[in-house]
Amino acid sequence: GKVISSNDERYRGELKEQDSHTYRGSFYYRTQKDAGKNGLENIKVSKYAYLNELGDEIISSADRFKNIHTQIWKSSIPYFENKLLVVSHIPANGWLLVSYVPIESIFGEALSLFYQTLLVLAIFITVLFAISAYLTMRHLVIPLDIIIEASRRFGDGFTKVEVYYSRRNLLKNLFATFNDMVKKVNFNNRLLEKKVDERTYALQEEINRRKKVERELRMLSRTDSLTGIWNRGYFFELLKRELERCQRYNINMTLIMIDIDLFKNINDTYGHSVGDQAIKHLVALISANTRKENIFARLGGEEFGIILIEAGGADKIQHVVERIRKNVQDNPLIINTQSIPLTISIGMTNISLEDNEHTIYIRADNALYLAKKNGRNRVEEI
Repeated sequence: GKVISSNDERYRGELKEQDSHTYRGSFYYRTQKDAGKNGLENIKVSKYAYLNELGDEIISSADRFKNIHTQIWKSSIPYFENKLLVVSHIPANGWLLVSYVPIESIFGEALSLFYQTLLVLAIFITVLFAISAYLTMRHLVIPLDIIIEASRRFGDGFTKVEVYYSRRNLLKNLFATFNDMVKKVNFNNRLLEKKVDERTYALQEEINRRKKVERELRMLSRTDSLTGIWNRGYFFELLKRELERCQRYNINMTLIMIDIDLFKNINDTYGHSVGDQAIKHLVALISANTRKENIFARLGGEEFGIILIEAGGADKIQHVVERIRKNVQDNPLIINTQSIPLTISIGMTNISLEDNEHTIYIRADNALYLAKKNGRNRVEEI
């Protein structure tokens, strides 16, 4: 049979008018098997023929009513194309219950639910992104900034750099590795500095040694090996320098030439070793009577030279030179209780503005020659 249910007041009213004796509230039914018994053979169900067509379609399409359980029905009737049909079998009376719902209402609810789901999903994704960004900032970006800043400071020369991050984070191993690297670099720097200090000390020692050797070589090249006073070459170098300086600043300077009298007799009589001792004895006596700023040199053999600078007037210079001569005369060389007398001849001259180192030397040497010629053990001035 067919049971038609509707909440349409107009349709229910129409059913009630056409078949009032079989109308049951909001239901109207027609059974094919009991049509004659109920006097329903010629009753027109409704002007909505598609309802009867739907019932006939469902009944004719189902092999057995018992096999129809609640299921979605796809009708070929145009009226129901936009509606969802649900067919259920009621075992108690064998009826089929057909319910329909407009698809728009289902889709409307579905779309509403879909949009709500999208909104919730969007909110969830936004919150998840914010949490991820925060966690990334906390566990990656901030630690990386710390590492970068520490690396920059370390690169700028701050060796006492250590990174520390109190919270547990993904870069904990990186922090530990960076600190280990800094410790190893500092340790290697200390080793390198120690080696550099050792090399520097050794190099400085070598430099000092070479400077000392250089000074010694320079001193050897400038001094007399027997007496330790300036030699001939350096004496004339100093003579040129001091002569130019005294002429420039109008300073008085006196060049003195000294020769040991009859020195060959000492060598021939006592031997060359005694002659060397006589030269040393003479140097000691003359050095004791000259100022430090004066220049005293051995020019060769028994010949010596003295440059007196700012020694005073002519009388004072003459007094100094005479004192040197007399001091040598009064202090003989003593060898094994034997006294060996020594005397010297002295020639002296003062500088002039026209002098150079050669002219003044020649003049002093001529004065020395004159002192020897006039009897030795005396002072002559030109």
